Amino acid sequence: MVLRSLIRPVLVALVGSALSACGAVEGESARFENLARVVSDVPVSLERPGEARAPRSAAEIGLRRAEPLKVEVMDPHDLWDARDGLAPAVVKAAAPVVAEAAVEEVKRQAAGLRPAVMPARRGGTRLVQLGAFSNRQAAESAWAKLQGEGALSGLTPRYEPVTVGGRELVRLKVAAPADAAASICAAARVDGPWCARGA
Repeated sequence: MVLRSLIRPVLVALVGSALSACGAVEGESARFENLARVVSDVPVSLERPGEARAPRSAAEIGLRRAEPLKVEVMDPHDLWDARDGLAPAVVKAAAPVVAEAAVEEVKRQAAGLRPAVMPARRGGTRLVQLGAFSNRQAAESAWAKLQGEGALSGLTPRYEPVTVGGRELVRLKVAAPADAAASICAAARVDGPWCARGA
């Protein structure tokens, strides 16, 4: 009962304020119309008092008269010919920059290279390649196997990393007299023609 007696006055107040707002909304539009009328009656001049009149036309400002735009329609072949006529001049202008960039790239690549291990060629000594392996451990394992059989005693292996067809390989080579290359290949049971040919 107490709750009902509290809710009734609140509802009556809300309904009353809602009804009074309806008239306020209608009055707002008339007020805005009056305000717009007052603003539109204000005289506006582009010139400021005491200033000279600014030029109003392009001729007064000093611009030349506008000319009609000329458009040339070209078929694709003429367009390509016109474009290709500019290509030599553009290439000639860009050539020094491109050449300088290429030189810098070559210098950078050359700085990262280390000299290949090449034997001193004296008295007919050359390198005999015994095989190419996927990594150094595989090449060392093959050398240990050949040493265990006693076939290549007294020779020192060389492991040469190379890239062939995008694959990283390690070549197993030994330095030997030129006339002993065929016997070394036979002792290592290497049948490839690249073995006896040597490096």
